[in-house]
Amino acid sequence: MYLINNAVLNHISQVILDGKFHLLKYVFILLVIIVFLLITGLEKIIISAVNTIKPGNILRKNSSEGSKKLKFS
Repeated sequence: MYLINNAVLNHISQVILDGKFHLLKYVFILLVIIVFLLITGLEKIIISAVNTIKPGNILRKNSSEGSKKLKFS
């Protein structure tokens, strides 16, 4: 799998270096930027999800909800 991906990337970079397809160069650059943004976005989502799943946060949320219910009732 890694060798196939490496061969494809080598071929794409060779085509870009040859300058045969200018459009392909821009598409490749955009693709790299989009992948980078997706990875950083997913990283933020995963970090926020992990922070909300921590047991301490759940216990604090439940205890605060319980105290609110007691105050209102």
